[in-house]
Amino acid sequence: MKATLLFSALAVVCSTQAYVLRLFEHANYKGDLIGNWENNINYGTYCHNVIKGRENQVSSFIWTATQLCTAKFMDARNCGGNMLGRSTGGWWKETLSASANDKIDSVEVTCIA
Repeated sequence: MKATLLFSALAVVCSTQAYVLRLFEHANYKGDLIGNWENNINYGTYCHNVIKGRENQVSSFIWTATQLCTAKFMDARNCGGNMLGRSTGGWWKETLSASANDKIDSVEVTCIA
């Protein structure tokens, strides 16, 4: 039931947003939501940091884009450091690999009009 509500809510949100990005503390989209962004602007580059004090705690995420948007998952704040992964269009990742788990500190999103 909880998963159904989450998916239904995301479907509604994504129909009006260029992208939706949710970062979760634990695998399988559980635990605290430590990053939560929606953007209805269809172009530009944006840097999103995890909640201050919650660095190195992301274990799963939902990334959905209705426009041509690319997300780069970075291991330092302010979209610095090394890229841990990259996706164009969308990516639901219920469990991160050992090389990325508990290492995402920011996400750079670039959308092309």
